[in-house]
Amino acid sequence: MRFPGRGILVPACVLSVCATARRAQAQTCRSPDDLSADVLHFVRDLLTSTDAGDARLRDSVALSPITDTTKVVVVTDERTCSKVLAGVNAEFRTAGLARTLYVVKTPNGYFAQDPDRPTGEWRPLVVLTKQYQPTGMIAAF
Repeated sequence: MRFPGRGILVPACVLSVCATARRAQAQTCRSPDDLSADVLHFVRDLLTSTDAGDARLRDSVALSPITDTTKVVVVTDERTCSKVLAGVNAEFRTAGLARTLYVVKTPNGYFAQDPDRPTGEWRPLVVLTKQYQPTGMIAAF
């Protein structure tokens, strides 16, 4: 027995699944959680610290101190995270590598961390300009 339209229904379902898989694959921002709160706290402390060691660390990655921490926020916008991802991959020389990052926006630019790729006790926190160019890395918790 023949069912009109049935041949169309299956490909439509397959296309829907494929589109969903592509969207899931393209995700570059991690949702805020306890670890992103730790990253946010670290960045805020670093940028507001008056400690000479913290000032040298900021200088080493071209950061200016700030006083208003309300402008230091976790980013969840995929377009921004994709641009940050390109900068992170440039810093690590891993062009095209898919990552899901914690991204923190500051008045100076961005900080990014990929918690899925720890390197021992410390995880690299990549520092980027407002134009998404990496200026260096900081070893963080």
